[in-house]
Amino acid sequence: MPQRNILVQTSLTPSYYQKFHCLMDACQDTCCGGWAIEFNKKDFLKIKRTVQSGALKEKMDQALTRLRTKTHDDKYAEIRMSEAGRCPFHSDEGLCLLQLEYGEAVLPDVCRTFPRGMMYTAAALERTLSPTCEGLLALLW
Repeated sequence: MPQRNILVQTSLTPSYYQKFHCLMDACQDTCCGGWAIEFNKKDFLKIKRTVQSGALKEKMDQALTRLRTKTHDDKYAEIRMSEAGRCPFHSDEGLCLLQLEYGEAVLPDVCRTFPRGMMYTAAALERTLSPTCEGLLALLW
C-alpha cells in the first residue's frame, strides 16, 4: 500500500505553550532524574563528538550507555543515572553541565524538548506540554 502524505492545514497549540520555561534549579522534582533518558544514534554521536576532553569527558564515558537490544530507532543509547537517581550531568545547582559548557545544541532531543511534544493527526499538528513537569504545573496554577 503506497504511503500517503497528509496535508496538515492547522496547528493546535495551547495558549500557554510559548510561556513555558524550565524552572532549572528551582524545580523540586527535576526531569533530570528518576527516569531513563534514552535517545537516538544521531544524538549519541553528537555528544561523543562534542565532548572530547576534561571532566565532562570522564563523566560521559561513565554515563553514556549504548543499548544493544533496542526496541526502536530512538532507543539507541541512554544516560545512566547516578546512584542517587540523577543525571550525572546535572550540577548541584540544578543546571546541565553539558548545556553550560557546550550549549543547548549538544543535548539529546529529549532533553532539549521535554516537556514539549508534537503529534501529527489527520487534521492538525498538535503541540502539547506534559503535566509531569513542575514548570508547566506552576504555569497553569
